[in-house]
Amino acid sequence: GEKAPFLALSLAAGLLTIHAEKSIGAVAAKGGIPLLMRASNALVTCVRYLRQMLWPFDLAIFYPYPKALPLWLVAGAALLLMAVSVWAITGARRRPYLLVGWLWFLLILLPVSGLIQVGSHSGADRYTYVPLAGVFVMIVWGCAEVLARSRWPRVLARATVAALLLACAARTEDQLRHWRNAETLFSHALAVTQDNYLAYNNVGYYLMHKYGRLDDAIECFRRAIALYPQEVEALGNLGYACAQKGQAAEAITWYQAALQANPAHAATHNNLGNVLSGLGKLDDAIREYQLALKYEPEYAEAHNNLGIAYAQQGRFDNAVLEFRAAIRFKAAYAIAHNGLANVFTLRGQYAEAVPEYEEALRLDPAYAEAQNGLGYALAGAGRADEAIGHYEEALRLSPGYVVAHYNLGCALARLGRREEAIAQLNEALRLQPDYKDASQKLQELGAPAAR
Repeated sequence: GEKAPFLALSLAAGLLTIHAEKSIGAVAAKGGIPLLMRASNALVTCVRYLRQMLWPFDLAIFYPYPKALPLWLVAGAALLLMAVSVWAITGARRRPYLLVGWLWFLLILLPVSGLIQVGSHSGADRYTYVPLAGVFVMIVWGCAEVLARSRWPRVLARATVAALLLACAARTEDQLRHWRNAETLFSHALAVTQDNYLAYNNVGYYLMHKYGRLDDAIECFRRAIALYPQEVEALGNLGYACAQKGQAAEAITWYQAALQANPAHAATHNNLGNVLSGLGKLDDAIREYQLALKYEPEYAEAHNNLGIAYAQQGRFDNAVLEFRAAIRFKAAYAIAHNGLANVFTLRGQYAEAVPEYEEALRLDPAYAEAQNGLGYALAGAGRADEAIGHYEEALRLSPGYVVAHYNLGCALARLGRREEAIAQLNEALRLQPDYKDASQKLQELGAPAAR
């Protein structure tokens, strides 16, 4: 009776967990993994946990669900678990700790055994932390009983325990090597498991974002998709990698495949919008950004990208709303402050633009575009002398910044520093020979373009 409230709380926590996992699509729906397969995997995984307890090797952060399990393996696991259960029950009168420990292990493991499938993993080492305490009860009490009857000297028992602790320390040290970063962690998972699509995807993601090794990343993503064609993250990452290589058509194909697998994947809608925007298809891009925000209303990057698209269409009021939303949902978002300032600049609202550029630079002092924008806003406000320093800082941060060279040339010309202005305008033309504004400005200054 006194334990009833705790059991009720445990049941409520379990039901809440199942509901939460269902809400994010982690619990397999109807038509997912068949019950017989889930039960077979639960038996095999239970024995695997016991094996890993005795000697923890081939541990992985993610164990993919097997495509099939041999009948002999399932039958052997069932027989082993049944034999231990019978042994614990028949010996319960003389050694009650056996039954207590064994039931502790089985019953606490049951909710995470995979009978109710959560996610696509066949098991997880973290599930064993509490259940294995029951097995340790069996071992410790059993060893104590054996030692009490044994004539072994205590020093030998202590030496044995010390050796076991050293062995565990060695295994811990070995395991920690795999947790240096995502590449080592998931590369190890690939080495000790089979058909690990998640590991392929995560290794690819790390190679792409950490090292820029797009070709190696693409190979990893393709392997993940070959193993699990509905893996949304891998499909989306492959699309992103193709976009980074300038392969827009292929990127769109993979993004669309990802959205077929999960139409509500906000990040994929956002990334697809970026590719479409780059192709000049602003209406299509806007539609994708709006879909991203439909599924994830506080998605700051999608708000920012939608603001950029609106600004490119001249819909400045809409753009301002989106940039402000991006700033509201993401603290210290320098890019959105810069975008908002750009809109104010385009509208000739230089006084409003200046503090937004300054905030962008406070958040990211190395932001060359914001330095150039601040210079432009100051020049527009009649403060060309102040603008020059910001243009020069933009060029220090990004020496090949063509627009900054042009803007600096215009500011210098406004201050009567003709020769310096001509040098900057010629540098802009050297970097971009078809830069018509620079050619026209040189003509106004009566200086031919340098050859």
